Amino acid sequence: SMLSYSGYSKSIYFSNDEDDVMEGIFLPVGVDLHQITILPKAEWERIQDSLTARARETARILAEKKARKDLHLKSQALVKNWTHTIVGMSQQKLKDKKIRQQREEEEKRKVDLEEAKYQAQKRKEKIEEAKLQQYYENDRVKSFHRALLYSEVLKERDAQIEFKKQHKNLYKFCLIVLKAYVADQVTLKAIEKQKQEEEDERIRIHFKAKQAMDKLKKTKEEELHRLMEEQRERITNRLLARMKKKVGDEDERIAREIAEKEEEQAKEEQAKEEKLQADLKSIAEHRVNVIKMKEEEEKKERLEGQKLLIGLMEADRIYQELEKDKIHRNYCANLKLQEAHVAQIAEKIARGENEKQEDAEYVRQKEVIALCREQEFQKYAKKIIDEQSKTTQNLYPLLKRLHEGIPTCSGPANSEDQHCEKQPIQPPYVGETAQEMKLLNEQKYDHTKARLGFTW
Repeated sequence: SMLSYSGYSKSIYFSNDEDDVMEGIFLPVGVDLHQITILPKAEWERIQDSLTARARETARILAEKKARKDLHLKSQALVKNWTHTIVGMSQQKLKDKKIRQQREEEEKRKVDLEEAKYQAQKRKEKIEEAKLQQYYENDRVKSFHRALLYSEVLKERDAQIEFKKQHKNLYKFCLIVLKAYVADQVTLKAIEKQKQEEEDERIRIHFKAKQAMDKLKKTKEEELHRLMEEQRERITNRLLARMKKKVGDEDERIAREIAEKEEEQAKEEQAKEEKLQADLKSIAEHRVNVIKMKEEEEKKERLEGQKLLIGLMEADRIYQELEKDKIHRNYCANLKLQEAHVAQIAEKIARGENEKQEDAEYVRQKEVIALCREQEFQKYAKKIIDEQSKTTQNLYPLLKRLHEGIPTCSGPANSEDQHCEKQPIQPPYVGETAQEMKLLNEQKYDHTKARLGFTW
């Protein structure tokens, strides 16, 4: 490369140290080579750096600022939706707080609505209870309740009479059962006694037969023994006769055989005697055991009969005491009820005089009210008849209902006609509150509609 300064007397030319061959360098014609300075590339770059250092520093600072700003914007865009950062956590808390407040507000509204429903339900229940109480305080309902209570009392009395009758029948049945049981016990005892006597008789007969058999057996044994003795004597005599003919060893053999036969006979007789004694002993033990068992059964049956009789007597005593106590309580209750009835009769007599006067006043006021209601009904009926006469000619049902049920006033009621029209008394369809006026008017219109034959 070549650097030329037009305002200088010299020209500067630099060459590359790495490559000494200059390519593409052409000097103008007429240039003095002595006026040209050649610089190395490193020197040239150093000069250029020194000349452009401020501008490059400024550009570098601006580039760093721009890079930092871009990085900041990129970081903000990247962490904008993060929840674990401080800003994200703050925003999330605010959002959660808003949602929680909305939820609490919704819960409060629900609670208020439930409370309002509950209070309305409570008011409705109170109103229903008050209506029911007012209905129960009606004289007709009270009279019905008194009749119901009286019917319950009669029912309880019938139940007590039936229970007493059943208990008496049960007591009679227990007595019959006890008598039958005692009779059965007597019969069983007689049968057992008869069986015992038969058993004793059988045992005596058996014992006598056993004795006879023993006697016969003893006689036979004695006869047998006698025969055996005679046989033995004959054998002995024969043996003695033979002994004279035989040697000493033959004598010993015969003597041993005789001894063995005698020993066998003795053992047989002893076994027979022991068997006889054992049979007699077993018979005696069996009899004793049978007698003991019969005595224990009789004792047990006597104890059971006594316990049953004592239980029945105790139950009868308790029942009698309960009956006495019940009779006493009923007597006291009847006395109290009689006193209450007397007091009620006296109160009723005293109240009757006042009720007569009140009834007379009530009848007078009722006639006045009925007359006022009839006037209102006549006005309403005439209005309906006038309206219906424009559309139909068949007014007979309306006229019939209009003239039916007209109250006839006698006595003071006739003199109250002028009073009903002229005096500013309050008619029955006017109440003190709007609700009372609504109820009265609904009742009045229902009555008049029924009077006119309407069903709507």
